[in-house]
Amino acid sequence: MVVNAVFTVVLGVLEAWLTRIRAGDLVVIFGTWFVLLGVRLWLSKRLFRWERWIARITGFDPFGRLHPSSVKFSSPDRYSTAYLKEVEEQETTSLRAYGRIFATSVVSAPVYEEVGFRLLPLVFAVTVTGHPLTVLFVANVVWAHLHVVNGKTRHTLPHLIDGLLSVYLWVHGWGLIAISLHAWNNLVAVGIETWQKEHPRVYPRFFGPGEEHVVVVRSVSHLDSRGLRQAFTEDDRQLQVADVEPGDVCRVRVAANLGSLGYAYPLEWLERGTDQSSGE
Repeated sequence: MVVNAVFTVVLGVLEAWLTRIRAGDLVVIFGTWFVLLGVRLWLSKRLFRWERWIARITGFDPFGRLHPSSVKFSSPDRYSTAYLKEVEEQETTSLRAYGRIFATSVVSAPVYEEVGFRLLPLVFAVTVTGHPLTVLFVANVVWAHLHVVNGKTRHTLPHLIDGLLSVYLWVHGWGLIAISLHAWNNLVAVGIETWQKEHPRVYPRFFGPGEEHVVVVRSVSHLDSRGLRQAFTEDDRQLQVADVEPGDVCRVRVAANLGSLGYAYPLEWLERGTDQSSGE
């Protein structure tokens, strides 16, 4: 009885929510987008943890890393200087590139993606098949996976969920709102990416790609699961460095940062530790 009552209440709330979306209530639509954004960000982090475990059991990645062009997003079991140089190249985006990304992601992409993967399939479904939800769902799967194929993301599932709101809006005649919401979503994504790349300039304690530091690898430093060792700068900030040995003193270049933790590779050794051949 209690379960049925709870289920009935949940269905009632959901139906009331969807009714307001169908009515074009912008507050509810924006609230739904915000919830889906949280789900997408949560999934994006969780899938990185789940995919290797699932792939080990099933023998394949069910979340969408299925195309060679998305290999740049895959992390090797052991980080190397060569890999971190590739990461640095991706991280050091020029201001001109930011402008190009903004123009593409916020201005043009929402229009042609919504028209190509929502409006045209909807017209086809209404005039030919008579099953708009089915056709639009299939188009949404293709749209989500193309983000993986084009190397813009690593997993299909978060974008698949993210596109459901647009599908629902188009089915109920709110295509212009869907395009506007898509543009807003991309603006937020570009803003987050830009902040992640630029915040080292605002907060000096954070590392920025391209910075060079002299570091000391402590004699008790151990390899982590990615083959990196802890090293410390002169102002006692920690870096994770590839291809070094305990006791090394070297000049390194930062490839990327995650929060306050930077990832770097060696440029030259000022003093060698336990393995004189390491990193050469």
